[in-house]
Formats: sequence, C-alpha cells, structure tokens
Amino acid sequence: NTGSNITGTGTVRFAGGTTNVNGSYSHTGPLEVSFGTVNFTPAINVASITHSSYGTLTLLSATSDATAGSVTLSGGGTLGGAGDLTITGVFSWTAGTMTGTGTTFANGGMTISSTSFKTLVGGRRLENHGAATLSEGTLGLGDAVLVNPATRTLSLELDADITWYTGTMPVFDNAGTVTKATGTGTSIINTAFNNTGSVNVVTGTLHIGDYSFTDTNTGSFSVPTGTVLEFAGGTHNMNTGSNITGTGTVRFAGGT
Repeated sequence: NTGSNITGTGTVRFAGGTTNVNGSYSHTGPLEVSFGTVNFTPAINVASITHSSYGTLTLLSATSDATAGSVTLSGGGTLGGAGDLTITGVFSWTAGTMTGTGTTFANGGMTISSTSFKTLVGGRRLENHGAATLSEGTLGLGDAVLVNPATRTLSLELDADITWYTGTMPVFDNAGTVTKATGTGTSIINTAFNNTGSVNVVTGTLHIGDYSFTDTNTGSFSVPTGTVLEFAGGTHNMNTGSNITGTGTVRFAGGT
C-alpha cells in the first residue's frame, strides 16, 4: 500500500497470487512475472521484464508507465493496461497477449517469432522504432494499431502473417519499409493496411486484404520477377503518389 517501497537491483519475481503495487517501486533490477497477477499503480523503470507462463502484468492507469531495458513475452501471459511501456532494448515476443489502451514503444526493435499465437488486442498500440522481424506464425490483432514509422523496417519471414483476430477492425500503418523477406509461400496482411512508405515482395506471395477493410496507400510496392502481390477483399485506395513496380505478378483477387 501507500508508504511501501521495493528497492534494489536484484530480481523481483511475481510467481503466484495477486500483488497490488500501490506504493513506490524504486527497484531497478530485473522484473519477472510467471504465474499470478501483479497490478502496478506507480510508474516503474527496470532493467528488464521477463513475462512467462500464464501470469498477468497490468499498468493500471495512464500514469502507470513502465520503462524497461528489454522485454521478453512468452508463454500464455498477458501484459497490458492503460499505461505506456517503453522498451529501450529489444522486445522479444514468442507467445502471449498485449492489451489495454496504452502504447508499447519498441525503441530497440522487435523479434516476434515461433508458431505460437501472439495477440495485440483491447485498444493496444504497438510502435516499432527499430528493426522488427516477424518470423513464422501469426500476429493476431483486434481493436489495435500496429505502427512501422518512417525509416523503420519490418521483415516478414518464413511466411509469417498479420491478421484480424477479434474485436473491431485493426489497423497496420506503415511509413517505413515492410518486406516479405523469406519463405516461398504466402504471407497474409488482413488488417486495414495503410502504406505511405514502401513494401517489397522479395520472395513468395504477399496477400493484402480480406473482410471489409478500407486502406489508403500513397507509398510504393515492389514486385520483382517470380513474386506475387495479391490484393483481396476490402477496398484498396491507391491514391496519388502510390506506385506498383516490377516484373512479378500483381493479382486482384477480390474487393475493390
């Protein structure tokens, strides 16, 4: 409660039950969450957050912000809340859920991997401010926003997908570079996909669309020989400034 304080640089581990942190949290070492629930009212600044198994970490309010040198989200756990999470190093995500109305700033880039399902839901916003890799498996979005800003890169490898999972229509805004980088099969983006940057299909097929999404594009799409860019359901507005180049296949398979 108010008046309490956790200090030091050692590891603090929440491994079961429910812990409500309402006092101060001056601890700057590693923070671990496995089972159980931990709810933070104060802002925190720690060396790392390792979130495994089925625990829940919640940043309760808009002032319950967290800063971490690195974050690992694995298992079936949930990380969320109204507070923002700023990751100064790499964000590694192999399973689990991010939710809540706050924003996660991946300032050191992201490594999203494994065939386990990963979900970004509940109004959460995830911004990549480094080099991001989504390797195999699916990132499911629902009532959420994924952002790849200008000068940043997001690489789809081993036919990874970004899909609508639940809730209201999710959005993927790209002002940087998105590349279908590895895998000879198909990578799917079936969110509203607004491209003001560049999209490069290096191998295989990139499928954009499905459902009733509407997206706006003023950026470029590169489709070299032997690759496929496929537009499916929804409405794709290729506005002034947009350009599709290359000698590969462009397929219009549904929608407008």
